[in-house]
Amino acid sequence: MAVLTRGLSELFEELLRGFEDKDGERKYQVLLAQLAASGRKSVIVDYEDLIHYNTDLAESLLNDPDKALRDFKSAAFEVLSTENPGYAGEIKKSLVVRIRGVTDRVPLRKVDTSHLDKMIAFAGMLVRTSELRPLLVDAAFVCPDGHTTRVF
Repeated sequence: MAVLTRGLSELFEELLRGFEDKDGERKYQVLLAQLAASGRKSVIVDYEDLIHYNTDLAESLLNDPDKALRDFKSAAFEVLSTENPGYAGEIKKSLVVRIRGVTDRVPLRKVDTSHLDKMIAFAGMLVRTSELRPLLVDAAFVCPDGHTTRVF
């Protein structure tokens, strides 16, 4: 992977401001501008667009997704701040950038420790669902006299 000369946040911001689809429309700038009208708090970025824009940027997203998504979020906030500052302030904490269409799929049975801290895609079929129930691990009961009884 080539060294990225500028920060990831700046490169992501350039992508969100300047990426044009095949019709010449600024795809992500329009999506961010319409965010307030639709009441959404997330923007979906196509991984293929990221590859066409900058392959090193796409590769850094796969190799260090935590940092890349954090930088992507701050870039999206900056672009949204120029488009709609009021709405940007409202959703600053809940703004999310989602990545769609990661091309390298890994079969579920092949996922192992080499994939830790990496972004991967896999396909599967949901067979069954069940209610999520909390498991009590440590409990403390306090009587009216102030005595505490702990149960492990």
